[in-house]
Amino acid sequence: MPHLGALDVRHKAAALLAIGSGGALGALGPVFGKLAGRPELNVILVALCYVGLVLCNILGLALFHRTLAHTSSLFATAASTAANMVFSGILGRAVFGEPLRAWWWAGASIMLLGVTVLQAAATQRTELTSKED
Repeated sequence: MPHLGALDVRHKAAALLAIGSGGALGALGPVFGKLAGRPELNVILVALCYVGLVLCNILGLALFHRTLAHTSSLFATAASTAANMVFSGILGRAVFGEPLRAWWWAGASIMLLGVTVLQAAATQRTELTSKED
């Protein structure tokens, strides 16, 4: 399976969109779950929150599957996890007012750095393999 750098612009854009959207949906699902636990919501709103949770998870997994069609499973998993963490922090702050402390930013930076290293290693491996052929 190709790494992201080996893809043409159209497939690269599709893979990045799927990674980002899947990560956002993966983070939005638990927001609906947390909202469903609020005691002030009536039964209909709680049911709608659970429907939102399930739909976000289904769509997030579908987008993750789409990412697997364009990239390696290692990169897709690492990038989706990193995108999910970043969106979880942003949504936690925006919806629930949760603080994003320095440790959170350090962890998010390390995860994004890890995805970058994985992608660079895949690019280098592909270049070495193509030179041998």
